[in-house]
Amino acid sequence: MSFKTRPDLQRAVRICAAEQDLDVSEIIRRAIAQYLETKHT
Repeated sequence: MSFKTRPDLQRAVRICAAEQDLDVSEIIRRAIAQYLETKHT
């Protein structure tokens, strides 16, 4: 999975980074989890 082909995921990562003061790996982990949740529902 590449960020280049997933602009929606990249946007989610940026939103998470802006809202929460977390380290990058945690931000990405939460963003992907949230993205997958919304995609499956």
